[in-house]
Amino acid sequence: MVAHWLVGSLQPLPEALEAPETLWFALPPEPDAEQMWEGLRGRVETDGTATVLAVPAYLYNINFGDRVNVMRSEENALVATGLNHDALNFTFRVLLNPDGPNAWQPLATDLARLGCLVDVMSP
Repeated sequence: MVAHWLVGSLQPLPEALEAPETLWFALPPEPDAEQMWEGLRGRVETDGTATVLAVPAYLYNINFGDRVNVMRSEENALVATGLNHDALNFTFRVLLNPDGPNAWQPLATDLARLGCLVDVMSP
């Protein structure tokens, strides 16, 4: 869940928490492997594009706040087909060697205090 610094602690970002859709992005293909996908929370806009309201873990060149073109698949999934508008945000990934289940917390807290949005993925 995307979080920000609010009232002295990490709090879920309301617009990310309330995102009604999952936007599916095809990851670059690996040789001799099935197509992999990453699902990110988002919101469909009135113009038919969708706003990404998540921080991608595996997907590159798409970031929180970007608007993407989408289409419905035969299975009714919302599939991103390309970038429509770059929100000029960046995604940085950090791999920690955890000494405990909350090893991520000090770094996440420091970054959030600086105004960064934070999303944590456990192995």
